Amino acid sequence: MKQKKGGNKGEVALKLDVSKAYDRVDWSFLQYQMIQMGFSRKWIDWIMLCISTVSYSVNFNGEQIGPISPTRGLRQGDPLSPYLFLLCVEGLSRSIRNSVEEGKLSGCKIHVQAPSVTHLLFADDSFLFCKATMEETREIKTILQKYELCSGQAINFQKSGIYFSANVRVDKQEEIKNMLEVHNDLSSGRYLGLPSLIGRSKKQVFNFLKDRLWRKIQGWSSKCLSKAGKAVLLRNVAQAVPSYAMSCFMLPKSLCKELERMMNSFWWGSKDNERKGIRWLSWTNMSMSKSNSNAMLYLVLLLYYSFKSKKTQLQRSAIFGCIHA
Repeated sequence: MKQKKGGNKGEVALKLDVSKAYDRVDWSFLQYQMIQMGFSRKWIDWIMLCISTVSYSVNFNGEQIGPISPTRGLRQGDPLSPYLFLLCVEGLSRSIRNSVEEGKLSGCKIHVQAPSVTHLLFADDSFLFCKATMEETREIKTILQKYELCSGQAINFQKSGIYFSANVRVDKQEEIKNMLEVHNDLSSGRYLGLPSLIGRSKKQVFNFLKDRLWRKIQGWSSKCLSKAGKAVLLRNVAQAVPSYAMSCFMLPKSLCKELERMMNSFWWGSKDNERKGIRWLSWTNMSMSKSNSNAMLYLVLLLYYSFKSKKTQLQRSAIFGCIHA
């Protein structure tokens, strides 16, 4: 969308912000969804019994009030709640697919021959895509209003974000923003913990990884840790910080080296990322490969190249799959 500058019709990406998603789930809507999806009646009764028999007690001025029986919502922390919430969100997904089948929505394509993408849903994080026309944005608005009415969800349009492709005029953008009541720019937001858009400077965009690692190391520096304890923290915590971002984006090598330098300073006991003191073994010899049982640590750059090769293999298999399809 960022690079699409040609064509008459632009595209819109809408990131929804759902207020207290789990607490607002309507039980009757959840039951209706399970019936429509073909669940066994006995199974539905079991699920409804699990979520409807909960009660709460509240301490007010030292006096216990309750029990209070809720009439909606799913319990946070319950391992069953995310799956039940997905059944509710399936209602939104089905409504969008119905509009696509009726020709009211067309979604976005990354290529002429690629399938159109209308929505990306992950728990309560939702991305919707449509053409930058008043007809499709009005259809999106109608679908969301019906979903709110049926499921009990409340979409906060003031905190939601929107992004337009480069070929959408400014006056059309303002018209669509007023229609959806969304005025926040999506370029500075995040989706699933990662930046929604990547600008010219990748290092600046992913600098939050460096800050996150720095905060962790500062918390460890005040403790008296042995070399074995430091190795465990670096292997299992510090080196896991950039792993999730690396699985989706190719991080700059300079940023990877800075992360390694911070880990190196913590290992040898340096403060504030200084290079004081004698370092008796090079970081490369200490790291080597993760498969080497003698190596205490593994380089962030090795992780970088590992993800790069896996991503190349995935792209290659996807291309050959499209050719032979």
